[in-house]
Amino acid sequence: GSEMCIRDRYKGNYHKFVLAVICFFAKHACVWVLPIITANIINDVTSHNPYTFRNIIFYSILEAGLILLNIPMNYLYTSYKSLATRYAETGLRKALIRKLQQLSISYHVETQSGRLQSKIMRDVEAVEGLSTQLFLSILNIALNIGVALVVTISKSRIVFIFFLLTTPVAAITCLLYTSPSPRD
Repeated sequence: GSEMCIRDRYKGNYHKFVLAVICFFAKHACVWVLPIITANIINDVTSHNPYTFRNIIFYSILEAGLILLNIPMNYLYTSYKSLATRYAETGLRKALIRKLQQLSISYHVETQSGRLQSKIMRDVEAVEGLSTQLFLSILNIALNIGVALVVTISKSRIVFIFFLLTTPVAAITCLLYTSPSPRD
């Protein structure tokens, strides 16, 4: 039928979400690279690397370049995400209008049109806000965890295995101690 789930509203726009993810990654790269650069500079200084000055200049140029990329990547990220969500929002409005047209005339006589339109606008904006927040939150969490794991694997496999084993234990412990306890 005419009822579609929210996911289907984004059909044909998945490529915009992929481009938004790529731009999001590029936009946040300066934040993720900074601790690695700082660690490398500290390692160079403490190990008396003869190329420390050259490395500092290289890392500074790299970080400055990533910071300069932040503004255009933020613009592109926002643009691609907005295009996809606007398309879904339009599709949702069209579906709601179709449903309203299928309602009986007596329903429309009894209901104030301004109140109905206001409700539709609020509902569509709420769905759009939810999808934007979910996209941003899940993307941010996934990329932060992904970057942390890649950096950890590249620097120390033992620490990575430690994280792999202790993270589920920590999550289960948090769930056990934060669940409501039965009252006497």
